[in-house]
Amino acid sequence: MENKFGGRKVMIQALVGSHNYNLNTPQSDMDWKFFVSPTFDDLYNGVVFSDASQAETEDYSAHDIRQFSNLIWKANLNFVEVLYSRNISYNPVFAGVFKIRDTFATMNMPAFFNATYGMHKQKMGDFHKGTAKTNILVETFGYDTKQALHALRLLYVLSRFVEFRNVGQSMWFENDEPIRATLLDLKAGKFTETEFLSLVDVWHKNNWSNVQKVFLDEYTPDLEMKSVLDRFVKSIVKDNLK
Repeated sequence: MENKFGGRKVMIQALVGSHNYNLNTPQSDMDWKFFVSPTFDDLYNGVVFSDASQAETEDYSAHDIRQFSNLIWKANLNFVEVLYSRNISYNPVFAGVFKIRDTFATMNMPAFFNATYGMHKQKMGDFHKGTAKTNILVETFGYDTKQALHALRLLYVLSRFVEFRNVGQSMWFENDEPIRATLLDLKAGKFTETEFLSLVDVWHKNNWSNVQKVFLDEYTPDLEMKSVLDRFVKSIVKDNLK
């Protein structure tokens, strides 16, 4: 695997995406995130490595481990979910981080709220456009039902966090949960666009005020924990430099 990334050591390999939310279908790709340590040349030349690939059944993105702390701090769910991957391997030095993952996952909840709701709005703006993989959904149902699923999922993550106060629990949908069935039915095209928009409206009417209050009034950014993670990643880079 290191040869795949120019000899850089893989520090974390984590399954993410629909398989990590229990929202995958037989057609779902496997999505992976990698974090790799920089080489001496990277540091000398000021290179911050990144790479990404999309294939028929498997996608991945790779990131410099130096970005790990900032990405968790910015609290984009697409990166925070690495802490809760159901299929993960990591260098043993990261055991301490994953042992207190809940602390790191919640160290900047105002940013988590803004990032998650921001992604929701982005997907709401894009659900008519389609992609190379989802144009068929637009042609069939009149809108991108996969984008719609994720737009609604992100809202549910916010309200579920208010209920559970745990990021991992809020993003995982158990088999017997009605919300999971709704999301999968949405992706399968069982809701019209009007019905989908109604689901979004109902969520806002029932949750918006309380969700805002919890994330923005009850939580403050924990700069001390950010510093702890910064120092830890710095030590990892130093110890694995080659």
